[in-house]
Amino acid sequence: MKFCFAFILFTLILFGMSPAFAGEPLFPQVTEVSPAPGTSCVDSNSPVVLEFSLEMDRKSVEGCFRIIPHVPGRFSWDKNRMEFHPTAPLPASTRHVVTLTPEIKGSEGMPLPLTWFTTSAQALYEDGNGTILMVNLNGEKIPLVKGNNPVWGKANRAVFFDGSGKIWAKGVFRKTPQCLSPDFPLQAEKPRYNHHTDVIAFVASNDAGVSNIYTLNGDTGIINQLTAFFDPVPIDSVRWSGDGLYLAFSRKGQIWIVGKADSGLKRLTTDEIGCQGGFVWSPSGTKIAFIGKTHVWVGDIYSLNLKKVGFCEAETRTIDWSRENKLIFEARGVVMMNADGSDEKVIATGARNPIWLGEGEYFSCVLPLRKDNLAQLWIMSADGYHKRPIGAISSDKPFVAWSLTGSREQDFTCAAGEREGSAKNSGI
Repeated sequence: MKFCFAFILFTLILFGMSPAFAGEPLFPQVTEVSPAPGTSCVDSNSPVVLEFSLEMDRKSVEGCFRIIPHVPGRFSWDKNRMEFHPTAPLPASTRHVVTLTPEIKGSEGMPLPLTWFTTSAQALYEDGNGTILMVNLNGEKIPLVKGNNPVWGKANRAVFFDGSGKIWAKGVFRKTPQCLSPDFPLQAEKPRYNHHTDVIAFVASNDAGVSNIYTLNGDTGIINQLTAFFDPVPIDSVRWSGDGLYLAFSRKGQIWIVGKADSGLKRLTTDEIGCQGGFVWSPSGTKIAFIGKTHVWVGDIYSLNLKKVGFCEAETRTIDWSRENKLIFEARGVVMMNADGSDEKVIATGARNPIWLGEGEYFSCVLPLRKDNLAQLWIMSADGYHKRPIGAISSDKPFVAWSLTGSREQDFTCAAGEREGSAKNSGI
């Protein structure tokens, strides 16, 4: 009897089987995931797909499923295939991790993933009807809410904007916006979010036209006055430095700076060298580039030294500074140069309002249509050879706010035709 049992066991092992695992395997495996690990430019409405080798206990799988950061959604099944469908767009420019074992972590605290992917960059802007739109690099648009001057909030999961003299917030996953300044007596506009401190700076004006800057704490809702001007002069633009330590604004053709460590306001520009258009912070948060009457200038916020780096036109309004220390602005085309003024290049185009994407491989710009007060929002490569339109924008309000992210190079590749894939039998 022992000899017969040993012979049967030897035969099963010889032919790649075992008494317990003969036929269908006992343990289920994940045989396919989508989006595939490391995929970039994933559409914000894409489902997460897991396919298993066996029929599963569906409730147990759904109960263990985690997507980080968390997003609401619903599950659907087709035999061994499960799909998770977000009920609202996934946050833009965000890396997501999918796992069924959130308790198992690496030494750095990260969970053991089944897959990870990054969603496509998205822009906020106003159309010709006063509606704030969210558009990705493929030109797919989602109307969000009526309002003005939209900016991204924390982790691209909320949008701040102004409307009816109030500051508002709308979560990506919420249908109804929330008023953040319901009892504030002044007319509030131009919110700017500090991603480091969760503080919103905004401009507020009284009935006499006197404008000042206020801050709103995102956690407590407390509003504080930051400046104390008494003459009726508008504040044109407000920008936080990249490190969140300083706030700069333009008023009466001059750029002013205020920071936590300073006792008061500091003026960067002079009466002779004023700011006639836009300005932008350097990535380091120590310098500001701005548009003068006929030149582009770079100023150091500590020494207050000003350096002339290039020529511009009287109608130039927009300037931007990439993480690779390159400036871009409009002047008889789109002009690009190093921040010290060297290596200047010009792209012949009628587009305006250029804004860098990511590391500076691409930029967005606005091309006026000369009809119905509309313009076209475009994406263009830095060499000017590759470009495509992604949506109509108001020519009176061509402000565009891109979601915060790393490199946009793969995003633009996706916009040109590449699509996210899946990984079959990848060993996960």
